[in-house]
Amino acid sequence: MSLHRITSFLGKVLFSKYTIVAAVFLVYLIFFDDHNLIKKYGMRQEIKQLETELSMFREDIEANKQEVERLKNDSVYLEKVARENYLMKKDNEDIFLFNETTP
Repeated sequence: MSLHRITSFLGKVLFSKYTIVAAVFLVYLIFFDDHNLIKKYGMRQEIKQLETELSMFREDIEANKQEVERLKNDSVYLEKVARENYLMKKDNEDIFLFNETTP
């Protein structure tokens, strides 16, 4: 086959009405459709991010459940948390607060 026949064949195929319609349709689907590929890619990235956040929240929930169980069952730990976090004290005690300043 000569080069002229090949280019002639490619020209006919590339510029036929079916190829042009298919190309326009693909461009429309990729860029302009409501469910275009760009939006789908962005949505997939958002889903990955949300799944990561979901797993972190599930870990936090599990840790908080364990903390609640420990607070319910361990009175020494409950007293420690109450003293450190909420500045609670017994009636015969005094609390001294120190500010830690860095030089």
